[in-house]
Amino acid sequence: MKKLIFATNLGICGLWVAGAIFSAPDCFAQRNLQPTEQEQTALRAFLQKDAGNDEPLSYVAAFVNLRDSDELDAIVYFTGRYSCGSGGCDMLILAPQGRSYRIVTSVTIARPPIRVLDSKSNGWHDISVIVAGGGILSPYEAKLSFDGATYPSNPTCPPAQPIRQAVEGETVISTDDVGRTIMPKAAPSPSPIVEPELVVPGQSAGGLQLGMKKEDLERPIFSWKPTPSLIGTTTGACGEISVTWWGERSGGVTAYVTPSGVYQIDLSLLDDRFKIQDLPLPAKTTVDELERIVPDGALWRWVDSGFLSPGGEDILFWISEDRGIAFELDYDPMDVRMHKPRVRTVIGISVFRAGQSFQPQGCLHPPFALVPISPNE
Repeated sequence: MKKLIFATNLGICGLWVAGAIFSAPDCFAQRNLQPTEQEQTALRAFLQKDAGNDEPLSYVAAFVNLRDSDELDAIVYFTGRYSCGSGGCDMLILAPQGRSYRIVTSVTIARPPIRVLDSKSNGWHDISVIVAGGGILSPYEAKLSFDGATYPSNPTCPPAQPIRQAVEGETVISTDDVGRTIMPKAAPSPSPIVEPELVVPGQSAGGLQLGMKKEDLERPIFSWKPTPSLIGTTTGACGEISVTWWGERSGGVTAYVTPSGVYQIDLSLLDDRFKIQDLPLPAKTTVDELERIVPDGALWRWVDSGFLSPGGEDILFWISEDRGIAFELDYDPMDVRMHKPRVRTVIGISVFRAGQSFQPQGCLHPPFALVPISPNE
């Protein structure tokens, strides 16, 4: 088969990277975009021109409006054997050029869901992909921002940035779409708004309960209809298995599992899909507010975790082992980027058995450690 015009997997650039997160107030609607027959034909011709005819292209394409203009751009995700590796598959970001297209960026090791975000950089909407496998310890969502000429080609390396706070956008290619040779399509409609699910410290997050077996996780669990995906299933350094669900919006839910069942649940974001039982947290909850709301907790520092933080400092946790809940505290990436005063606020929560020990990302092993500190430090 003739080599396709896009680059294949280039490899993982470190386990995690830290970066700034941007959020713009403007909203948009990719779901209303309907390509013409001429646009679909032009895209098919563009994709086939550098591919041989001995096997069909396996891809899914979405027409999107990355520049809020009158012209439709396209995102193409490939899943054929020549396009994928352990870290993911190739993706093209295309812009119209005359009666055909040009490559804006060839992205490697990407996984769906692929989202077009409300936020913009240099006049183009940001794009997010899932990063998992290929040595990544825990799956996460990475943001690709336009620098004036192109988008980042490798989601695991700067200038691509892990998303650590709620970022609005629309899913244009889902995990249900991949693996088929299909016609380019318009983006799907978003999932309907549903009531938030209850997080019960020491017990559960929605229908995901501590103690559930791995095989139990294959059935529908959440009312907001996430896309459960085994691309979010990895084996960690402690031998645990992590299973991550990605929904239509930013942020995943991860269950850490051993043969005895789920022992910890991480919610990477506190958004309106979840609310904590008997713990009304205000927006951007600080350490001082946690002391008042969860007085039986204590502040701990995750030693050597600074490479995960946009501020470059070790991540902090407010942990209540009596309740079975931990709160992750970190800086707002936008404040770091804009050199504003930095204040740690809650960006995620973890649920574990009351009376047991909390483990960041499900596993605590050297050189990492949790050490108690004073809230005034």
